[in-house]
Amino acid sequence: MFKFQPENIEKSLPLGRRKIKGEKSAGFIFAVNILLRYIENMRGLFKKLLAFSCFLILILFVYYFVERPTSERYFLTVNGSTLEVEIADNPYLRQQGLMGRQQLSENRGVLFIFPMEVIQKFWMKNTLIPLSIAFIRNDGHISQILKMQPDRWKGILPEYRSNEKVRLALEVNQGWFEKQGIQAGHKIHFSHSVQKRFSISE
Repeated sequence: MFKFQPENIEKSLPLGRRKIKGEKSAGFIFAVNILLRYIENMRGLFKKLLAFSCFLILILFVYYFVERPTSERYFLTVNGSTLEVEIADNPYLRQQGLMGRQQLSENRGVLFIFPMEVIQKFWMKNTLIPLSIAFIRNDGHISQILKMQPDRWKGILPEYRSNEKVRLALEVNQGWFEKQGIQAGHKIHFSHSVQKRFSISE
């Protein structure tokens, strides 16, 4: 009885046909290897592109939210006194404020700029410096000045709220307004760089 065996077919093929079949198999394996290497290289390229994209996004984030707003110098004048201010005009910088700072120079402050006039609320979470805050109308007039106490980490933070809708707020060292004779109703004059960049009118 004849027993079927695949090798019998292989042996029964003419030598030329066996040679062609072997060459086709080798060619197929070679093509598969090339394809696998290509896929592996593409994976490596994709990982590199992904890492580069993440790095680029991080750089843009730092520039837009940190470096760009703090790299220029801005000034304002009120009641004859000039103050150099940092600008907090995006959610990150407004939330950060003066948190963690050990000190604030005498004639320095932070000007908070909001998208629109609303009742503003401030608190002193993780803020070590006693501050005064002036709430400022869009026309530059001070509507209200409050004193704010440092965070004592007692679990309850007092809220410092504007008594009317405002778009701007100015934080300085506590007592600075009194020393300069500045009161509610005084008008703040912003430098041209502040007016132009942040669309603040005199």
